[in-house]
Amino acid sequence: MRSITITGNIGNEPEIRENKNSKEKFFTFSLAEDNSYIDKSTGKVVESVEWFQCVLNYDRYKNVVKFLKKGTRASIIGYPTIHTYTHKETKKLRAVFRVSVNQLDFFNAKEKIITVNQDGEIIEQKSK
Repeated sequence: MRSITITGNIGNEPEIRENKNSKEKFFTFSLAEDNSYIDKSTGKVVESVEWFQCVLNYDRYKNVVKFLKKGTRASIIGYPTIHTYTHKETKKLRAVFRVSVNQLDFFNAKEKIITVNQDGEIIEQKSK
């Protein structure tokens, strides 16, 4: 199975969504990965950010999402997928790169790293 690891900052508070067909609930949030670099020819910093949409199982993570605030530093391990949908206004087909999260690490306000496994259990807390 493919997996991807991404570390960045949470871009928005997790939102509860529902699958139209199965009626299963899930959380989504965006994760921004900073890929800024220094241009060798000019010596200037070139700002570059990649955004990833993350999906969390509702039942597994419902007790953890309250800690995920905009700007929180997080690292995820998950399964990458492409989600297609029809835009409501333009009626055009769109595609979004998503990561179904299996493991989530994040820093809380006390600078402790909190690891949450795929069952939604906190499996590790350690100081930074």
